[in-house]
Order: sequence, then C-alpha cells, then structure tokens
Amino acid sequence: MLGYIFYLANPITAWRWALGLGAIPAIITLLLRTSMPESSRWNLIRKGEIAIEEVEIAKIQTGITKEDVDNLIKEKRNYEKVNAGSILALFKGEWKKRTMIVWIQWIIYDIASYGFGLYSPIIISLLGIKGSLAILFSSLLYIPGTFGTLGAAYLNDILGRRILQLIGFGFMAIGMVFVALGALIGGIIAIGLGITGLILWYGIGNLGPGNTMGLYAIELFPTKLRSTSMGSATAITRFVSFLSAFEFPIIVESFGKLPFFEILVIFMVMAFIFTLLFTPETKGLSLEQISEYKYHKRKLIPANNK
Repeated sequence: MLGYIFYLANPITAWRWALGLGAIPAIITLLLRTSMPESSRWNLIRKGEIAIEEVEIAKIQTGITKEDVDNLIKEKRNYEKVNAGSILALFKGEWKKRTMIVWIQWIIYDIASYGFGLYSPIIISLLGIKGSLAILFSSLLYIPGTFGTLGAAYLNDILGRRILQLIGFGFMAIGMVFVALGALIGGIIAIGLGITGLILWYGIGNLGPGNTMGLYAIELFPTKLRSTSMGSATAITRFVSFLSAFEFPIIVESFGKLPFFEILVIFMVMAFIFTLLFTPETKGLSLEQISEYKYHKRKLIPANNK
C-alpha cells in the first residue's frame, strides 16, 4: 500500500522509498530479538535436566503419556551425540533424509513464488489492469494471503501439515492456469480469470506451503538442530529466491509471457508430487516423538518398528 501511495506521488522514485522503508520494521525486529529469552526446551536440555516442568505444562495443555516422557528422556540422551548447531549433523543418518525433504520442497516453492511475487504488478498488467491500479491490485492480494495464513493456524492440527501442503500446491497450480488463460484470452474475462487465479495463488498458497515450509524445517529436527535446520533452509532458499527474481524478464523476453506461466504450473505440480511421495505428516506427534521416530516411506514411525 505504501508503494502504491509513493507511486501516485512520484512514479520514478517510488521504488526507492518503498525499498528503504523496509529497513524500519527490520531494525525494530532486530532490537526486539535482543531481549528474547532462550526457549525452555533448549535451557533444560543444555543443563542436562529432565524437563519435569515441561512435562507438567504439556499434561495441562494437551495431555501426555508415559511413552511421551520416555521419548523425551531418549531424546535427551541422543542430544549428547550431536553438537549444538552442527550443520554437518543435518547431513548424517536420519537427519539427512529430513534435510533433503525440507530443502527440496522449499526450493521448488521459492523458485515459483518469488519469481512471480516480485513482478506481480507487471503480471497483473498483462490481464489489462495498468499503471497504479496494477500496484493497488498487487497489494490487495495480500488480503487473501492473510486469510490463508489465519486458516493455516487453525487447520494445521486439524487437517495436518501434509494435507494443507498438498492443497496449497494443487490450487496454486490451478490458479496459475487461470492466470495464464486470462493473459491469453484478454478482455473482461481475462480480468475475472486472472484475479480468481491470483486469489488461489496467494490465499491457498499461504494456507499450504507458505505456512508448512517453515513448520517442517522446525518440527522434523531435535532441539539442538532445530534452529540450524531453519537457518540453513532459509539461507539456501533465499539464495534461490535471489536467482528466481531474474527468471521472469529473461523467460518473457526469450519465450513470451505464456511459457513463464507454464513453468510456474510445472513447478507447482512438481512440488505437489514431491509432497505426495516424500513429505511425512507430523500432526498429532509431540516434538519428542518426531525426534525419536524414524522416517520410512514418507511416514514417521517408532524406531523399534520394522
């Protein structure tokens, strides 16, 4: 919205103001993070204590079984074999499989989402909405995105992460087909098809992978590797995002606008198939169980199961 306002004031320099103002919330966030306490899990495990307080809290909030307590104790013993924050540990044994799942699905998602998101006003202009209105429509797309995120917060533990991710990738692919048809047809119908497709892309996308990518990067690893997993996955996907920002103008200039949309659809279908074949479900499992269980044929199962 600020970008839209600055564009109305001065279209030539608006992008500089919009880009520069992004530093303000970044600085505020940085200052707030300096006073954040360590997580209770990390403190208790670092001290080598059995998390009695944590067990009591979990008992009050969700209920906890003897098996959960045993898994917590086993996880603590396993921590002694892993150096805190060891990025090499992400590529050993059980964690290697999970790291590959997190990285691959997130990379596929970011290639499409960032390449598209950065140029959304230009893409909207292909549907017949020009100038400042294209920027306004681009900003309004964050409304369905916000509702998608709120829906994810409610549905994560009802439908599960894997189902939401499949729904997200599936409808993002359908949404991009609508956008492609709109850009191809033109006229009033194009605007209707395009806006519908964009709502699916942003809204259902945030209901699914826009939310589940980060959850998997955190939940699939024990406490000592959790931030390492999230940090490394974010780093590699930000690098991919940087590269994907250049894909749109190069593809459009070389092959035309339609192949760009086709590529986005292909990537979303790839992500859907990858989730279907490899991504496990973590719904209903405690973090201790997830850490202790083994990954086998897209499922997390108790370590003693064959």
